[in-house]
Amino acid sequence: MPIFEIEKDDLLGLDDGQLEELIARLCEAELASKRQSISRVRWGGNITAADGGVDVRVTVEDPAFVGDFIRRGDTVYQAKVPSMAKVAIEKEISGKGTSKDLFQALAASHGAYCLTSALMGPNSVI
Repeated sequence: MPIFEIEKDDLLGLDDGQLEELIARLCEAELASKRQSISRVRWGGNITAADGGVDVRVTVEDPAFVGDFIRRGDTVYQAKVPSMAKVAIEKEISGKGTSKDLFQALAASHGAYCLTSALMGPNSVI
């Protein structure tokens, strides 16, 4: 039985900072449920600051860790409230806002980059 339920309209009312906090707290909850330290979730700061495409980062050092939503030991989440079409996503991950060094580091660590949105439109790509 869930402690609380989030309705679609609740998600639609979130701003970027609230979405970032929701993602971080969900990551913390998963780590806690798997007996991992929630200190492995890093987030916070100015949501509009240049962050190289990192809003939430989870780094689990336990090689035996198997998550349900955190699928890799090094996972980066970027929170975006508005719906993003394929062109906007391509621009986001290849433009000035997201560091190519980030993708190289994630590739080296077999990590994952997740662009998350509270609102997915008909032309959005998952």
